[in-house]
Amino acid sequence: PTHKNECKPSKAVQERAELKTLERKQQELYEEGFKAMQTNELGENRRAAKLLIEAACMCVKRREKLTVGSDEGKQAHLKESELHGLAAQCYLRLQMVKEASKEAEASVAAAKQSGSVARTVESTAAMVLVLLRGPQDGWRGAKVDLENSIASCIKERKWRKQMSKKALEENKCDEAATYDPEGDESCTLLCAEAVARSALMRVLFALNDNEEEEDGAQPALDQITKGVALRREHLRIREKRLLAITNPHPGSHYTKEATVARAECKEAQRQLSSTLINYAGMLTGHQKGENGANRKAYEEALSYARLCGDGVNEQAALSNLVNLTDDKEEVDENKKVMEVRALKEVLAKQRKVGGSKDDCMICYEKLGEKNLVTHAQCGALFHRHCMTKWMEQSPKCPNCNGYAPAR
Repeated sequence: PTHKNECKPSKAVQERAELKTLERKQQELYEEGFKAMQTNELGENRRAAKLLIEAACMCVKRREKLTVGSDEGKQAHLKESELHGLAAQCYLRLQMVKEASKEAEASVAAAKQSGSVARTVESTAAMVLVLLRGPQDGWRGAKVDLENSIASCIKERKWRKQMSKKALEENKCDEAATYDPEGDESCTLLCAEAVARSALMRVLFALNDNEEEEDGAQPALDQITKGVALRREHLRIREKRLLAITNPHPGSHYTKEATVARAECKEAQRQLSSTLINYAGMLTGHQKGENGANRKAYEEALSYARLCGDGVNEQAALSNLVNLTDDKEEVDENKKVMEVRALKEVLAKQRKVGGSKDDCMICYEKLGEKNLVTHAQCGALFHRHCMTKWMEQSPKCPNCNGYAPAR
């Protein structure tokens, strides 16, 4: 070229390139932060929070370059809300309530700006979990917020179903697909309602423990039961979609659409596994595990965790199953031994516990495979009688220093 301006890209091309760069950096930070968050280790959660906040900052920079009110701008708000919400979860694990509250507030603000009902509900639920770590005078307000959030989810899903039915009657197929009761947006609403019900369960649980609500345990159990049902429905829809893609043509198993559908199924399995663990914990905490209902729920959670390859939920389910071995119900002795062995294998893969996996972390004697108890967070195994003596001196786990080592 004879002139410098001839090889200089236009302003629009430059702006698009900058947006792509910011989007790539944001995705890289998110992936690294989410991976660190999955380890459940305190140091990694601290690093994850910083990475996720940095990714949210990239999101803001992208949004500032986009047209106000555009679809891309709304998507940027959604992602920003999600990133702040994940950072709040990390800070809660670190007991950093002030920082968690700041991130939760940022998540709610971004969600409202996006105009998404589902994202607003999920961020409100995250904010409530932070409020539960604070003064009790805000708990009743949190309960009302969650009840309103659940009502808005139900109303939105009902409206979408009516709009889809109306569009089908008028032969408007594209519009009917937009409001599909089993579409992506409806699935998102199902998940959001499940999250809100899980959070409401925790609020009712807390109010019951502080005797601010009569018989709060049963309403709390009702909420988490409905949450499990919503997760099951979500998984059913995802599995139905995957089957519709892969069943007619064997070659379709390897398409991009099938890959996405499989990933969605795995995520739905992971979410159901987490909710089942919460449900089983609720049954155990309130002695409502008659006929082994809590054990069955943990076993189902374990099966879904293994299906989707989620090591964190697999460890949590196994840890709780090991801790249930003192229950009055009759459990096959071989089954107990298999659960202990499986937990040891999971911990060995994740390399979470220091020292020998065959030694009690209190007395350093051989563990064996019977009368053991474990800490769900770090996975350390102890003799049950050793932990009983330890708890008389300290409420903290001797391995990771976390509270409530075992039931």
